[in-house]
Amino acid sequence: MGSDGANVPIKPLEATIPSDWAVVPNIVSRIATYANELTENDDSVSRAALAIGVQSKMLEAMLTDEGSPKTATEIAQAIDAGASLADRILRHLAAMGYGTETGPQIYKLTNFSRALTIPIIGAGYPSSRVPY
Repeated sequence: MGSDGANVPIKPLEATIPSDWAVVPNIVSRIATYANELTENDDSVSRAALAIGVQSKMLEAMLTDEGSPKTATEIAQAIDAGASLADRILRHLAAMGYGTETGPQIYKLTNFSRALTIPIIGAGYPSSRVPY
Protein backbone atom coordinates (compact mmCIF):
# COMPACT_ATOMS: atom_id res chain seq x y z
CA MET A 1 0.00 0.00 0.00
CA GLY A 2 1.25 3.45 -0.83
CA SER A 3 1.33 6.33 1.58
CA ASP A 4 -1.36 8.15 -0.41
CA GLY A 5 -4.10 5.73 0.71
CA ALA A 6 -5.03 4.82 -2.88
CA ASN A 7 -5.03 1.06 -2.26
CA VAL A 8 -6.93 0.89 1.01
CA PRO A 9 -10.60 -0.01 1.53
CA ILE A 10 -11.48 3.45 2.89
CA LYS A 11 -10.64 6.80 1.35
CA PRO A 12 -9.08 9.51 3.56
CA LEU A 13 -12.01 11.89 3.01
CA GLU A 14 -14.50 9.20 4.07
CA ALA A 15 -12.39 8.33 7.11
CA THR A 16 -12.63 11.84 8.49
CA ILE A 17 -16.44 11.92 8.48
CA PRO A 18 -17.95 11.21 11.91
CA SER A 19 -19.74 7.86 12.18
CA ASP A 20 -22.61 9.49 14.05
CA TRP A 21 -23.12 13.25 13.64
CA ALA A 22 -25.65 13.32 16.46
CA VAL A 23 -22.99 12.60 19.09
CA VAL A 24 -20.44 15.16 17.85
CA PRO A 25 -21.70 18.13 19.96
CA ASN A 26 -21.65 16.00 23.12
CA ILE A 27 -18.14 14.73 22.37
CA VAL A 28 -16.87 18.25 21.72
CA SER A 29 -18.44 19.44 24.98
CA ARG A 30 -16.87 16.57 26.93
CA ILE A 31 -13.46 17.23 25.39
CA ALA A 32 -13.69 20.90 26.33
CA THR A 33 -14.80 20.04 29.87
CA TYR A 34 -11.95 17.62 30.55
CA ALA A 35 -9.18 19.19 28.47
CA ASN A 36 -7.65 21.07 31.40
CA GLU A 37 -7.73 18.02 33.64
CA LEU A 38 -5.67 15.75 31.41
CA THR A 39 -2.00 15.11 31.94
CA GLU A 40 0.44 13.81 29.38
CA ASN A 41 0.23 10.19 30.61
CA ASP A 42 -3.53 9.91 31.28
CA ASP A 43 -4.22 8.32 27.91
CA SER A 44 -1.29 5.90 27.87
CA VAL A 45 -3.50 2.80 27.93
CA SER A 46 -5.63 4.08 25.05
CA ARG A 47 -2.50 5.00 23.12
CA ALA A 48 -1.13 1.52 23.73
CA ALA A 49 -4.39 -0.12 22.59
CA LEU A 50 -4.41 1.98 19.43
CA ALA A 51 -0.74 1.21 18.79
CA ILE A 52 -1.42 -2.51 19.16
CA GLY A 53 -4.42 -2.22 16.85
CA VAL A 54 -2.38 -0.47 14.17
CA GLN A 55 0.91 -2.36 14.46
CA SER A 56 -0.62 -5.84 14.75
CA LYS A 57 -2.84 -5.14 11.71
CA MET A 58 -5.87 -5.80 13.93
CA LEU A 59 -7.65 -2.74 12.58
CA GLU A 60 -6.91 -3.73 8.98
CA ALA A 61 -8.29 -7.23 9.63
CA MET A 62 -11.52 -5.65 10.82
CA LEU A 63 -12.03 -3.98 7.43
CA THR A 64 -12.50 -7.23 5.53
CA ASP A 65 -16.03 -7.83 4.21
CA GLU A 66 -16.57 -4.07 3.91
CA GLY A 67 -15.95 -3.51 7.61
CA SER A 68 -18.85 -5.65 8.80
CA PRO A 69 -18.77 -6.54 12.53
CA LYS A 70 -16.27 -9.26 13.43
CA THR A 71 -15.88 -11.52 16.43
CA ALA A 72 -12.76 -11.27 18.54
CA THR A 73 -11.97 -14.85 17.50
CA GLU A 74 -12.11 -13.95 13.78
CA ILE A 75 -9.77 -11.02 14.32
CA ALA A 76 -7.42 -13.10 16.46
CA GLN A 77 -7.20 -15.76 13.76
CA ALA A 78 -6.55 -13.12 11.08
CA ILE A 79 -3.55 -11.71 12.97
CA ASP A 80 -2.38 -14.96 14.59
CA ALA A 81 -3.12 -13.87 18.15
CA GLY A 82 -5.06 -15.26 21.09
CA ALA A 83 -8.81 -14.62 21.07
CA SER A 84 -8.79 -13.47 24.70
CA LEU A 85 -6.09 -10.88 24.03
CA ALA A 86 -7.86 -9.64 20.89
CA ASP A 87 -11.12 -9.36 22.83
CA ARG A 88 -9.48 -7.32 25.60
CA ILE A 89 -7.91 -4.90 23.13
CA LEU A 90 -11.09 -4.59 21.05
CA ARG A 91 -13.25 -4.11 24.16
CA HIS A 92 -10.96 -1.33 25.36
CA LEU A 93 -10.99 0.37 21.95
CA ALA A 94 -14.80 0.19 21.93
CA ALA A 95 -15.04 1.57 25.46
CA MET A 96 -12.85 4.52 24.46
CA GLY A 97 -15.00 5.27 21.40
CA TYR A 98 -12.59 3.90 18.80
CA GLY A 99 -14.98 1.08 17.92
CA THR A 100 -18.36 -0.34 18.78
CA GLU A 101 -19.20 -3.61 20.52
CA THR A 102 -22.24 -4.70 18.50
CA GLY A 103 -22.77 -7.89 20.50
CA PRO A 104 -20.89 -10.15 22.91
CA GLN A 105 -17.29 -10.19 21.63
CA ILE A 106 -18.40 -8.70 18.27
CA TYR A 107 -16.81 -5.43 17.19
CA LYS A 108 -16.94 -2.82 14.45
CA LEU A 109 -14.61 0.12 13.81
CA THR A 110 -15.51 3.82 13.78
CA ASN A 111 -14.43 6.08 10.94
CA PHE A 112 -11.53 7.32 13.09
CA SER A 113 -10.15 3.84 13.74
CA ARG A 114 -10.76 2.89 10.11
CA ALA A 115 -8.68 5.91 9.13
CA LEU A 116 -5.74 4.54 11.11
CA THR A 117 -5.47 1.74 8.54
CA ILE A 118 -4.49 4.32 5.90
CA PRO A 119 -0.69 4.44 6.05
CA ILE A 120 -0.44 8.22 5.68
CA ILE A 121 -2.79 8.63 8.65
CA GLY A 122 -1.91 5.63 10.84
CA ALA A 123 1.84 6.16 10.53
CA GLY A 124 1.53 9.76 11.64
CA TYR A 125 -0.77 9.21 14.58
CA PRO A 126 1.25 9.43 17.81
CA SER A 127 -0.03 6.14 19.25
CA SER A 128 1.30 4.17 16.30
CA ARG A 129 4.83 5.33 17.09
CA VAL A 130 4.85 3.87 20.60
CA PRO A 131 7.32 0.94 20.53
CA TYR A 132 5.37 -2.11 21.71
